[in-house]
Amino acid sequence: MNPRQFLPQIEARLKSILAEETQGSPLSEAMCYSVLGGGKRVRARLVWAAGALGEPHCEHDLAAAACAVELAHAYSLVHDDLPAMDDDDERRGQPACHVRFGEATAILTGNALQVLAFTQLTGMTEPALAMRAVRLLGEAIGSGGMAAGQQFDLHSDPGLLDAAEIERICWLKTGELIRASLLLGGLAGRCDPAALEILERFSRPYGLEYQIVDDLQDSQTDQTAPNYASVVGAEAARRRIGVLHAEAASTLDELPASGDALRTILAELPVSG
Repeated sequence: MNPRQFLPQIEARLKSILAEETQGSPLSEAMCYSVLGGGKRVRARLVWAAGALGEPHCEHDLAAAACAVELAHAYSLVHDDLPAMDDDDERRGQPACHVRFGEATAILTGNALQVLAFTQLTGMTEPALAMRAVRLLGEAIGSGGMAAGQQFDLHSDPGLLDAAEIERICWLKTGELIRASLLLGGLAGRCDPAALEILERFSRPYGLEYQIVDDLQDSQTDQTAPNYASVVGAEAARRRIGVLHAEAASTLDELPASGDALRTILAELPVSG
């Protein structure tokens, strides 16, 4: 399946999944609002691109993994925007979930989307694969991953952070789910161990670069929220982006032509910031 077919299928599947959840309730409306309100679906694309390194005819499991990571990502955004977290009133140019539906409903929305993400993985065709996938996603977004990154972010003094510490926060908050997206795609696509090892190595520089590029762009419009660029400076952030991009590209050089989808995704990041 090519990406032009895959992404519409994922969008349709997400709509179908959400249509089955507590129909007509404020909670279901908030879930649809948070998941279907736009977004680049980068994590779903990473699942597909990683799966392209493996066997054909794994579309069901790739779709399950892609939906799972998009639901998990949506959950994280809903909770990140809450007043007790990043306290953002807008998301993608629209009122944040807690502004549109109230703080309590936003909390429940995030909780429900997180659970729904794991539900998708349980529908994979092989029980052993489903168990590995559930564990992988849990590690990525739990107390050793995304949740830990948010905790460090909330309780860190921006004036005392150095480059290594802010990079650690970037990795936990964003990189861990990107890593999980790549490895879930590799597992769902039945990639061999060598390909999985390359995906693992690629995930680190790509995941960090992705977040630092985002931070650098944010720092040019939002001077209040501390991030990588505001801690180390814009020029140092640009230099780090260049180093990470070269490392990620070098890793992908080890892949055959089936890695072209990953090369395309990497090339979309602006190396200059």
